[in-house]
Amino acid sequence: MLLAILKATFFLPWCLTLPVPPAADLKGWDFVKDYFQRFFMTKKESSPLTQGEQIRFLQQFFRLNVTGLLDKQTLAVLRQPRCGVPDAAYYSVSPERLKWDEDTLTYRIINYPYGLKTSTVKDIMRAAVSIWSSVTPLVFEQVDDRDADIKISFWALGINLFLVATHELGHALGLYHSGNPNSIMYPTYEYKDPRTFHLSLEDIRRIQHLYGRKEA
Repeated sequence: MLLAILKATFFLPWCLTLPVPPAADLKGWDFVKDYFQRFFMTKKESSPLTQGEQIRFLQQFFRLNVTGLLDKQTLAVLRQPRCGVPDAAYYSVSPERLKWDEDTLTYRIINYPYGLKTSTVKDIMRAAVSIWSSVTPLVFEQVDDRDADIKISFWALGINLFLVATHELGHALGLYHSGNPNSIMYPTYEYKDPRTFHLSLEDIRRIQHLYGRKEA
């Protein structure tokens, strides 16, 4: 089942990778309730938590001051554009997904975003996959004329491509979101200079938990 999901096209920056703007028309508790339901619950269940418990849960997840009150800092974090992958996995004991069975993975760029040269996009994608291959035995191969394990397509560009691609590749490799603001798997998008970017120690630990360390 996992392989079927991973082999499906993921879109940059939208789809599972979708930077989702929170519901702007909702205020206060209605906004929090909608956010919690969209990203921390499945469609088939409703939250058993009270209003204060949900706010405390979100504050704990985003490593904020846990008060149970909807303060300005909490609301500001929740209103940031974020990845559309739900955080329901945060409930699980082991938040990592199943892994790929092979170490060599192919990827194919289905189409290219308007306004960027094809060569630029290819360079950015190579840089993104190298972030993960530099700390694991994984090898990524771009293919153009055949089926691929990971298929990449673009709907629109408004977010830094390198950071979004690195984040979404983390999902494709089996990682869920992290509540650590320093992690590339943090659900909200925060700009980091691609020229000096590196994985956090948590990112390295989690991906190596799935695939092991890169041999010297």
